[in-house]
Amino acid sequence: MQDDLQVVGFNLDSWREVLVAERPMETWRAMGAGRAESLVCFFCFHGFGAPAGTRVPLTVRHSLAGPGSGHFVHPSGAGPAGGHSRDLVWHVSARYLLARWARSRRNVHSVRLEPWTPGHSPRADIAVRMVDGTAVVVEVPHEALTGLAWRDRHRSHRTTGARDIWVWQPGAPLPQALLDKNVPVWSLDVLSGAVATLLGTPHRPRPPRWWDQDDLSIYASHHPPCPRDNPEPRHVHLGDLELDRNGMVLPAALRRSLHEELQEVRREAGQERHRTTAAEHHPATSTPGRAPAPHHSQPLLCSVCHERLDPALSRTGRHMLC
Repeated sequence: MQDDLQVVGFNLDSWREVLVAERPMETWRAMGAGRAESLVCFFCFHGFGAPAGTRVPLTVRHSLAGPGSGHFVHPSGAGPAGGHSRDLVWHVSARYLLARWARSRRNVHSVRLEPWTPGHSPRADIAVRMVDGTAVVVEVPHEALTGLAWRDRHRSHRTTGARDIWVWQPGAPLPQALLDKNVPVWSLDVLSGAVATLLGTPHRPRPPRWWDQDDLSIYASHHPPCPRDNPEPRHVHLGDLELDRNGMVLPAALRRSLHEELQEVRREAGQERHRTTAAEHHPATSTPGRAPAPHHSQPLLCSVCHERLDPALSRTGRHMLC
């Protein structure tokens, strides 16, 4: 991400933050540098890299993310030297983008952005209340977390009965504890609105009698990945994700694809189970070249001395000298 590319600005007329996607590009241009100049840099105005209250009118440019999309930029030479911190720009932008997304979901009752200032860690970045009363919080880490720090915050949310969702900056290091807990991994590109999540790849090789396991999903692509998987990223758009009491919900098309893959694995498991059962009950129909399983029956005994009897004497039922 370039330092001066932004999706969040500040509107001096409404005295609130705005997102570039909220209005057409021409509207922002009329409010920006060289014209009304009521659209200013959110970060300069709030004292990030400049004295609080600094008003730097923004310009607007189209982006390559698709029709109607764009971003705010400082006019040449108007921003702080070196631009704003990439981590800061991502963190603040992600908070506002995710809050706006959550408010647009049909089963969400309310969304609250917790206050955030440098050096202050809010209870949660975004607090969501579902229509059924369930509490969901969205965490947008602005710095690397140790496994212990992540576990503490995760546990504190669960203690209050809230489901926690974690959205990371692309390329950010992930706490191993998060992966060990099978927590879904999400990352957000704030400029394009693309969300990446990790899918577990089908487990190979399959162990003996794999078809008898209760959970067959690990033999198909699965979400979230298992702790020791070699996961693969899958990209979707933020607007295509839903939200329920358990967290973010994959788009319907991707869920359908995963379901169909799992159904194919279950079909294979059924075939293997049927084939194995048939071979166990009918050894003669077992796979050619494989010796039938030994038949363990009661030993043949002499009817007189009750000692072991050679099978060749089974017709008489006793030893010749008995």
